[in-house]
Amino acid sequence: MAQKPRKSRPAEVYEEYRARSGWYLAAWRDYAGLTLEDLADELGRSKGYISDLETGATRTGRPPTRFNRDLVEQVALVVHTTGGRLIDVNPFTAWEGAEQFEATIRRLGPEDRQAVIDMAERLASRLAS
Repeated sequence: MAQKPRKSRPAEVYEEYRARSGWYLAAWRDYAGLTLEDLADELGRSKGYISDLETGATRTGRPPTRFNRDLVEQVALVVHTTGGRLIDVNPFTAWEGAEQFEATIRRLGPEDRQAVIDMAERLASRLAS
């Protein structure tokens, strides 16, 4: 199985797939360096099923192939992300340090988290002026 990100497709392709399918599966698969076959094998599914999930494709007379919570969790483990990021974040356009930053912030208590947010907002407003 591949270990480094595959070449990304144009961002608008991922956005089109996201609009039709409801998640960034194709982007995360590419980012994880996996082929359709790799991901299908990991999940015990067919390449066609994974392709349909990625693109929101429909079969004649049938609704689009959709994902459910269990599938999101299975895919997230394979592509090394969280279910929420799999649905909401294109890994090729996200800030690379976001996941590490988020994990660090989550380890802080509520007061410390708020202090970090306040400091970041002050810095951002200072840089904007």
